[in-house]
Amino acid sequence: MLTWISHALPRADPQNYIAIMMREKLATNMTMEVNAAMSRMISVICALLTRYVSFLFYFCSRVNGSFDEFVAISFKVFDYG
Repeated sequence: MLTWISHALPRADPQNYIAIMMREKLATNMTMEVNAAMSRMISVICALLTRYVSFLFYFCSRVNGSFDEFVAISFKVFDYG
């Protein structure tokens, strides 16, 4: 029963074994490189978004603060009382 299976499989000589192992190692390395590249891209995107949002919070708080100061100064200048 197992004789027909052994004919379908490639020969187990050392050259075939080395070629198969090299192909598997190459595929593993490629997969690891793709995963590392994706991880780096996600890290860069997250870092940029964090800096952008932090800058917006800082900028908006400065604008709101200076706007409040502007309103207070303008009421003092135009105080007719």
